[in-house]
Amino acid sequence: MPETARPNVSRFAPETSVAQIREMIEATVTRGLPSGNTRGRSGTIYELDIGQLIGVDIRGHPSSRLRVVVNESNQIVTAFPC
Repeated sequence: MPETARPNVSRFAPETSVAQIREMIEATVTRGLPSGNTRGRSGTIYELDIGQLIGVDIRGHPSSRLRVVVNESNQIVTAFPC
């Protein structure tokens, strides 16, 4: 969430609503580029350029890309700007 105090994590823009995040996740899973999960984990990673600033990536750089990780049961594990 935008209000996390943890360093080195991506964040959605503070004004982003939960409804907007849900819409971006749906768009990413529907239209995004799928790839296998990393480090031998099962599931799929989807990425999509949303076309507008959505937050900052792990380095604190502005980002318009969303990454969504979906497990083998087709459940959302996580979603974040990348």
